[in-house]
Amino acid sequence: MAETRSRAAKLLTIEEAADALGVTPRMIRRLAANRLLPFVKVGRLVRFRDVDIARCVDEWTVPAVDRPWSA
Repeated sequence: MAETRSRAAKLLTIEEAADALGVTPRMIRRLAANRLLPFVKVGRLVRFRDVDIARCVDEWTVPAVDRPWSA
């Protein structure tokens, strides 16, 4: 099952991952170095699965607060 998921995922470069998240490549490198963003090593290259980028966006989304006093 993991093989099927891996084949379907597109591997992104640092620059492509940065564009997808709207941050700088330096921020992507920091997130990967701190193990906050999963990555794949292809030889000496670092790649990011598009599904992991989408999952991080979902996990990092801060929900809105329902404030009954504001209308």
